[in-house]
Order: sequence, then structure tokens, then C-alpha cells
Amino acid sequence: MIPIIVDTSFILNTKFHFNSVQYNILFNYIKANILKLYIPDIMDREISSHLISNAKELAKRIWSNYSSSDRLLEQTSHKSIKELALMMSNPCLDGSLINSFLDTFDNFKRKFNVEIINCSSCNVSSIVDKYFSKVAPFEEKKDKKNEFPDAIAIDVIAKKFFREESYIVLSTDKGWESAFRLFNNSNLFNNISDVISFINNKYHTTIEKLEIKWIFSAFNECWNAQIEKYISDGFESTGFVIDDIFDADVNSVSVDDVELISVDVIEYNDHEAIIYISTKIEYSANVSYDDPNSWIKDDETKEIYYLRRVDGVDINRSEVIDFEITLDISLEERTSSCFFECSNEIPDTVYISINEDIYY
Repeated sequence: MIPIIVDTSFILNTKFHFNSVQYNILFNYIKANILKLYIPDIMDREISSHLISNAKELAKRIWSNYSSSDRLLEQTSHKSIKELALMMSNPCLDGSLINSFLDTFDNFKRKFNVEIINCSSCNVSSIVDKYFSKVAPFEEKKDKKNEFPDAIAIDVIAKKFFREESYIVLSTDKGWESAFRLFNNSNLFNNISDVISFINNKYHTTIEKLEIKWIFSAFNECWNAQIEKYISDGFESTGFVIDDIFDADVNSVSVDDVELISVDVIEYNDHEAIIYISTKIEYSANVSYDDPNSWIKDDETKEIYYLRRVDGVDINRSEVIDFEITLDISLEERTSSCFFECSNEIPDTVYISINEDIYY
């Protein structure tokens, strides 16, 4: 998986819209195990601090609007407006909003399987040197002291991922952009679209390729668990006819192996995949027949009679049969119940030739 680190500036720039199209695209790449998302703990606390400030500001505005309208609100009998007025007048409103905002961020971290990077191992001496040398992220900034959280995060990120072939940083901060230019294996972007283009071009992979790869894996599990047995049992239960010798019987059939010749994913969606398979069924048939080498001919009636019957001979055969399988899947959860439907069944009758097994 490719590490991708998100900083505070990017989260703020997206206005915490974690259900946006861009975040959903990012989630698909995380779900497909292409990307692994990280947030430094100092950024995690910084983002939470912004959320708390936003919640308090919203509560302040609500209280302000309520105080200027409270006498008018008291005059209405409208149930929904009464409930709204009760909520607006709640002295604990700021606490409720803070919890709500923080819950949204926590849900994002759970859904995206975010790993928080511990920043306690930062090199303080190196950061102080950068501060006095005006090196990114400090540079020519008036409030350089405000850049210490960024400097700490950048230092820890660079150390944590310096052995990685490549890692991605999502940030709209100019200081971060300048700092990560110094690291050969870092790739900084300010939007998710550019991240996806980078991954597709560099690693020649797409979500579709990974989804199909997973479908093949899910099919193989279901093949071993159910589908192979379904085909084997169905084949043994069908009708068998010997077509090249008169008065011959198939006593029993036993499938020895069902080999997958080819597997092709024709189409799929979030809930099912249509898979075309070609199989080679190796089987043994126990047959009985009149021995062609024991025949005599009645001169009067011109009828042919067989003096010996061969009973219980095993012969080995194979049949190539194609199937179209519709497999139940959950792309989002990467699971399959292995419930499937087969649109074409095994033929009602399988014809067997046995002449080749008889020695004249």
C-alpha cells in the first residue's frame, strides 16, 4: 500500500465534507488496499481544535438569532418551530454541537481506517535549527511560531517514510510544499484528483483492475467451497448414453476432477458479478455391453447374436462444458456469500463412445 498523509490545511480546505465525491474516490482506493491513510497526531489535535471552534461559533450565532427572535417564537403554536426554539435556547447547545462535529471526524477516521502517527519522536534540535535558519515551513513568515506544529509533523513524516519507495502528501500549505520538495520519495498534491492520476500513471493500476482481481479471488474461494461440487454432483446425476454399441448400459458415473480451463469476468456491479467459465470434467464411467468379438450370425434369420456380455468395465472420459455464473458479492465490504446462480445447466444427456476401448 502507498502511504498518503493528510494535513490540517487540506481538511480545512475541503470544509470537512467527508461524504463528497472526492473523498469517496479516495475511500475506494483505500478500500482496495492501494492507499493507507495517515494523520500526524499533532494535526489530529489541530483539526479537532478547529472543529471545536467551529461548533462554538455556530452555537454563538444560533443563540444570537434566538435572543433577537425569542418573543416572536413564543407566539407560535407550530410544533416543529417550538422544538427548534427549545433546541436554540438550550444552554448546553455548544457542547452538543462540539460532540456532533467531533463525532463526524471520528467517523471519518474509522471509515477511512486512518492511522494516527505519534509525533513524540520528532527531532527538536533540527526543528529549532530550521526555525532560526528560516527553512520551510518557517521561511519568511511573520508568525513563525505558529508553524511549529507543521514543522513537527513534517519531521516525523519524513523519518517514518524515508525507506518507502514513494509516499503521498495531501496539503494546500505552501510551507509543506516547500519542505517536501527536499525529499526524493515524497509526492505532494493539493487535491485528490491529482493523487489518483499519479497512482494510475505510476503504478498502472485502477480501481476497476483491483475490483476484478478481487472478484477472481472471491470466485476461486466460492469455486472451492461450492461451485465445483455443484458441477460435479450435477454431472453425475445427468443421463449417459453409449452411442456406438447396441445394447450397452452405463451403470454409474464418478467425477474424478473438474478443471477450470478459463475464467472471465463479463460484468459486475456492487452486488453481483457475472462470470463465464469453461470447465473440463474428467470422469469414470462403469459400463456393460455385448462383446463385439463374440458375435455369431444366424444363417436362416440373418440375425446377429453375442455370446458374451462384458459387465462392469471402467472407462475414463472427459467433457468440456461452459457455464455462466452469477455470483453474489459485496464490493464495498469485499465479501461474498458464495450464493450463485447458473444460467446454463449441464446437458440432459451425455453421449459416450466406447469402441476405442474394445480390442478386436
